[in-house]
Amino acid sequence: MRNRRRRRMSLGTVLLLALTVLTLVATAWLLPRFMRGTTDAHINAQSLFGNLAPSIQEPDTRQPIVDEEHAAVLSAEATMDPVAAPTPSPIRMLSVMVAGSVTVPRNVRQSGFDRDTGAFTYDAIFTEVQGLLSVADLTICTVESTFTGQDYGDYNAPNAMLDALKSAGFNLISLGNERALDSGIEGLRTTMTVMESKGFSITGAVHHREDVGAVRLIQVDGIQVAVLAYSYGISREGQRRTREEDRFAIPLLDPNVIRNDIANARKAGADVVIVMPHWGTRNSTKVTPEQKALGEQLVAMGADLVVGAHPNVVQRVDRVQTEGPMGRPHEAIVAYSLGSLLSDSRDLAGASSMLMHFDFQVDTAAKTAKLVRYGYVPIWLQRDRVSSGHYAYSVLRADDENTEEIVDATTRRRMNDAVITVQKVLAEGDEMPVYWP
Repeated sequence: MRNRRRRRMSLGTVLLLALTVLTLVATAWLLPRFMRGTTDAHINAQSLFGNLAPSIQEPDTRQPIVDEEHAAVLSAEATMDPVAAPTPSPIRMLSVMVAGSVTVPRNVRQSGFDRDTGAFTYDAIFTEVQGLLSVADLTICTVESTFTGQDYGDYNAPNAMLDALKSAGFNLISLGNERALDSGIEGLRTTMTVMESKGFSITGAVHHREDVGAVRLIQVDGIQVAVLAYSYGISREGQRRTREEDRFAIPLLDPNVIRNDIANARKAGADVVIVMPHWGTRNSTKVTPEQKALGEQLVAMGADLVVGAHPNVVQRVDRVQTEGPMGRPHEAIVAYSLGSLLSDSRDLAGASSMLMHFDFQVDTAAKTAKLVRYGYVPIWLQRDRVSSGHYAYSVLRADDENTEEIVDATTRRRMNDAVITVQKVLAEGDEMPVYWP
């Protein structure tokens, strides 16, 4: 700050001020003597002088310091760079919903056919659970049918089923299953192209050999998610329809391959890694020793969540604690099978399944994910015969007590039985999930 020179008073100014003081003192001494009846009146000259003193001190002609400081602050603010936006918090939440497998055999396919228009529609199947499926950031199912056109076979389905799945809230489909090559390699490519055109992300299958092992990350609100899917093998129909050299398109359950895939996903920046193995014994609620051993391996490899398929019935859920790839403790949920969300099975276990919801707290700086909450919803697949001679299917929340208007007493009893069936199986695991709200 620049110093200013203090001005000095002239001699005339000093004399004038002294004369003024003397005049006031004299007035204070003489005035009471000229006032009639004022012998008690008194003016304190010292007090009077003291009150006047501030007004006759040497005037300060400097600019107020506060003004100069304020000016300096304003000048500094004018030259400062704009304040940078605050750095976003690296801690974010990710919600994942996983459903059981979807297959479209003949009866399910015909249920959506309209004879008047010659078109298919399946939206009504998922109406009652759409609210559950559409709230998660990532909603996943395994699809065990192909979509190659109008030559519909046992496992080939109309594209309208994909429209229904999209409307219901699904945004990622796993094709890592034994049925994926039932229409040959070109049928798989057509299926993938149709799915991608409808906005689905795909895992568990690749178009070309050079895509094998490629890292594909899904971006969800700044979180990078890797979903990896593998099948125990290829169906007999798939083997018949493809050459051996074309079977690269479906990755198999090879622990060495999976270990490399998880490591590469982490190197590419994955915050969350989900593995979906197609394993186990069909129609058996019992987890095999091979499933259990592989599940523990997947967690040790660094998987944050393992959700399996293929048995078509619900299997138990375990929480696996192990040492991760970096030598640090690591744990994850292993849900061995969620059952079949959509099929034509009519036995109690086959028509019962569950949705599972997982909430992760993700640290995008440390590249770690912590499961903070998860739960399940028991599902019942209702089938009714309609006037056209076809069946109508409806996926229902089995524990929903407000279904009196849409189901009869018999269906209500079967829904209750489905809840008990699912709970009984889950009770066999070392981690009993809670009801999802």
